[in-house]
Amino acid sequence: MGIGKQALFFTMLLIALVEAAMSTTDSKDKVDKFVISPTKTIVRIYNKLGEGLNLTIHCKSKDDDLGVITVAYNSYFYWKFRVNFLGTTLFFCGLSWRDASGVFDMYKAKRDMKRCPTRCNWEAQKDLVQGLRQGDNVHDMAFNWTYKT
Repeated sequence: MGIGKQALFFTMLLIALVEAAMSTTDSKDKVDKFVISPTKTIVRIYNKLGEGLNLTIHCKSKDDDLGVITVAYNSYFYWKFRVNFLGTTLFFCGLSWRDASGVFDMYKAKRDMKRCPTRCNWEAQKDLVQGLRQGDNVHDMAFNWTYKT
């Protein structure tokens, strides 16, 4: 079999396996474990700390380091990505400001694919970091800061 025919064979085999897996995933638990994301998800972290207070952000995943970013008050930092094939995508971020810091899971596919499927917004405030549910922008999650002593 030539290289072209092998490539075609393996492509068709992959498509058949994906179709078979998708057609047999009828329970909620199975769907959560097998994901193909057609659109990118956007995560935004807003600085709502107050006038003159900068927010320092350093986000990473298993494969990506987004670098260290300083965000001024009333501004935001964002990134886009596709949820991986198995729905295990995780981005965690170190957030810090003058009085406090913390490391938080800002996107966790198993938690966030339903609460914010394409837009996950977070607000860093003086007392906590709050997540907003997509659609109605209701605060539905919160992380506490570790305050400096």
